Amino acid sequence: MSRRTLPTMFLLAAVAAGAAGCAMPWTPAGGKSGPLTADLTFAAVVEQTDQECPAGDATAFDTSWPGEDGAAQCTFVDPDEQFTVTSGEIELVVPDGEDGTAQNYVTISLDDADATVLSELTETLVGRAQPQNQLAIIIDGEVESMPAVMEPIVDSEMQISGGNDMSTVYDKLTG
Repeated sequence: MSRRTLPTMFLLAAVAAGAAGCAMPWTPAGGKSGPLTADLTFAAVVEQTDQECPAGDATAFDTSWPGEDGAAQCTFVDPDEQFTVTSGEIELVVPDGEDGTAQNYVTISLDDADATVLSELTETLVGRAQPQNQLAIIIDGEVESMPAVMEPIVDSEMQISGGNDMSTVYDKLTG
């Protein structure tokens, strides 16, 4: 797995869980919840380049992965295949894991209209070649993840897991 595919792992659980309509198998032991206060945008990825993003291009996002080589990566999204969610409920779930291996995750609950639009968008991404099969998840103007879409997300609730402590993502979503 290359350093550039690591951010795509961030929401793979959300895509899989949303497509299957199933929940993660952890018992919540704690956490917090609140309304979505940030702009949450879902967008189809069009292209990725190993160059700096052009200044002033609203469709270009710096998706460089921190590392020793410091290589640049710019991801472009399709302005016609994106939408922004402005309401919803966000929950940070802290699983009850005795062995300490269970990770926190964030649950995003969308209203029916937004869930329908997300389902339609992800349906168009299925079967496309990479990177056009990726869904950019953008929070307040920064790409948080770019999972490859294998099946449409058909549920109004999705879970974000992976990476480090998910409380940072929760805080971004709830302000």
